[in-house]
Amino acid sequence: GRPRVVLGRDSRTSGPLLARAVSAALEGVGCDVIHVGLVPTPTALLAIRHHGADG
Repeated sequence: GRPRVVLGRDSRTSGPLLARAVSAALEGVGCDVIHVGLVPTPTALLAIRHHGADG
């Protein structure tokens, strides 16, 4: 199957723009992207486990 990647971001004003760009790039190379929004790094790590993602 396709790799599954969790994508979170921080609160910087550039966050939404960067998240869209990274998401498009990951999808462009065949990844399924799971968006978790504005989260601290430990929460993103838990989301990887929760969703059974690859990274």
